[in-house]
Amino acid sequence: MLYTGLGAGLFGADYMMKEKVENQKPEKFPREVKGTDGKVWLYRNHNDGFLFGFLKDKPDLVKYVPMTLTSASAGIWLYQMNSDKASAAEKLGYTLVTAGAASNLYDRLKRGYVVDWLCIREKGLEKVVFNLGDCGVVTGAALIGASALIGPLGEERKAKKLAAQAAVAAGSMKASKKAIKAVRKAQKAMAAAELATQYAAGKTTAELAKNIAEKKKKSRARKLAAAGLLWKIHKKKTTSK
Repeated sequence: MLYTGLGAGLFGADYMMKEKVENQKPEKFPREVKGTDGKVWLYRNHNDGFLFGFLKDKPDLVKYVPMTLTSASAGIWLYQMNSDKASAAEKLGYTLVTAGAASNLYDRLKRGYVVDWLCIREKGLEKVVFNLGDCGVVTGAALIGASALIGPLGEERKAKKLAAQAAVAAGSMKASKKAIKAVRKAQKAMAAAELATQYAAGKTTAELAKNIAEKKKKSRARKLAAAGLLWKIHKKKTTSK
């Protein structure tokens, strides 16, 4: 809905400015837009061809080529709007390209030419007269191109980030295993010391064997508890990232 509104807004704004320019007398153009220090001018140019009047002597070609390209752009735009894989830059890019191309195509079909009405008198742009539709096409194409270049780089960075997180998790797992192993060794040493104390206190062999069996049961329980602790540490690390 957002992209549809942006496209409609671009088309509508360009259409209204073209109508406003066309409804004024030709002798009023070109003229400076007040408050821009001579940098923005309004024109009333009729472009019978492509950019800079290219192929203006072939009206059929000038009419049907934009029609074909605009239709193709509209088809891609519809696909992008319904795709979860398309990025915001791609969706915005095709929205601007389609709206700008449609605005100029409407001009060609209605008038037989495109109304160019805006000029930015900066260095290198003094002789370029264009409209909002042209701005949409150029800006949208730039966004699509940038997305095509940056997209693979972004996926590569994402993969590297995931790999780094996996390495950190593996390091944490390794450290956790070492810590648990040290605890087990300490527990075994304490158990051996306790048995030695009991033997010195006069415990019988049967009593000591019974104590050893109980210690083994407790050891198995501790191993299970340690495994559970290790899993909780790993799960906490992965969910917090």
